[in-house]
Amino acid sequence: MDEKTRARLILKALESRFEVPDLSEIADDPFKVLVRTIISQSTAEINTRRAYENLSRKMLLTPKSLAEADVKEIEDALFVAGLYRNKSRVIKKVSQMIIQEFNGSLD
Repeated sequence: MDEKTRARLILKALESRFEVPDLSEIADDPFKVLVRTIISQSTAEINTRRAYENLSRKMLLTPKSLAEADVKEIEDALFVAGLYRNKSRVIKKVSQMIIQEFNGSLD
């Protein structure tokens, strides 16, 4: 079996075991992809989606809004994802870094 065939088989096995998230709505925004990736660590896709939607409802999906938000507000949104305290601190810190080092944009 050649490497390409083996890689395809492995990819198929992984896709059947794990849900592949639909990122089409946010694919053009690197910051949103980053936030969703942080939320997804050690979290089922359905809970990642719920937590991300919670942030969206609270209008917390920009580096500025997350950098300025109270950590408790972020934690409340991410609670369904598990490990929400750590993820909230990381997302806030990353948002602050993006503002300071990249003028608020990853584009």
